[in-house]
Amino acid sequence: MTTEKRLKILTEAEIVDLFGPPALNQNDQRFFFTLNDIELAQCQKIRRRDQRCMFVVLLGYFKVKPISLSPGYHQIKHDIKYVCSEVFPGSGLSPFNLTQKTRVRIYHRIYELTNHQRWENERHSAALTIDLREHAQAWAQPRALFDRAIEYLAAQKISIPGYSVLQDLISDVVSATNDQLIRQLEDLISVDLTSMLSDFVEGNDPLTLRRLRMAAKNITRSELQKELAVHQHIQSWMLEVDEVLSQLSISLKNQQYFAERVTYYGAKLKRQPVGYQRLYLLCYLQSRWQQALERIADGFVHHLFQRKQKGVLGIFPRKRT
Repeated sequence: MTTEKRLKILTEAEIVDLFGPPALNQNDQRFFFTLNDIELAQCQKIRRRDQRCMFVVLLGYFKVKPISLSPGYHQIKHDIKYVCSEVFPGSGLSPFNLTQKTRVRIYHRIYELTNHQRWENERHSAALTIDLREHAQAWAQPRALFDRAIEYLAAQKISIPGYSVLQDLISDVVSATNDQLIRQLEDLISVDLTSMLSDFVEGNDPLTLRRLRMAAKNITRSELQKELAVHQHIQSWMLEVDEVLSQLSISLKNQQYFAERVTYYGAKLKRQPVGYQRLYLLCYLQSRWQQALERIADGFVHHLFQRKQKGVLGIFPRKRT
């Protein structure tokens, strides 16, 4: 899968935070770089002092987050210096980097000590995909699936793979979930409703998609008129919209997520595949319908209360002081 097609799940800052070396203060260093007897015995099998120090640092990082890292010396020199002075006291170390072969050997020891498995696509991707597909039935939002993937890997004691690996897995799961719903939708939706949704996207409907998305900002009369216009315009379609969504058995979380796609894409919704447009719009119409009803009800109560207050003041005028 090319980079351009990958889902943007994490922000750049979140990627650096998760897939880069952790930032440890002195208390963290003391906790994560202290070795128990088993770890010390394993460490003493490493002959070179610089590699022993790197082993301790990478083991400590793995305890923070189970990811295989390949940091340069200057990225982690603060922690290397701590280990070289507090764990294996002696002279300072000159800057160095591990060879790929040495790094693999060190992580092999770390996996054994922490009872973890190294991520392997052929061994682990199928089971993770099955788990994510089950969770996507409840919530197919990519970030939610990413968090679930991290939970699954932690429970199975599998190291976290690279970001692009998880991007591709989650993208495949999201596509499979959506495509299944879209295939079902094609058998359920009427020709008239299909035409109405198409008109919304293409701007051929009297109530444009932009106006549909412009919810009332407050409960003044002019703003409530917008909600009444939306209510009256889509009212005749809501029975079928509700019926179709009911038969699709979409979870509430997914309905909310799909509806938010309309706001997210805005006018660019027409660039999405037709099946996605229909799925997103159906969920959005149901959400927008409910929102319009709530705004109208709130406005009615507010203005009724105001009228009552004016009526009470008219019957019982305030005494002049």
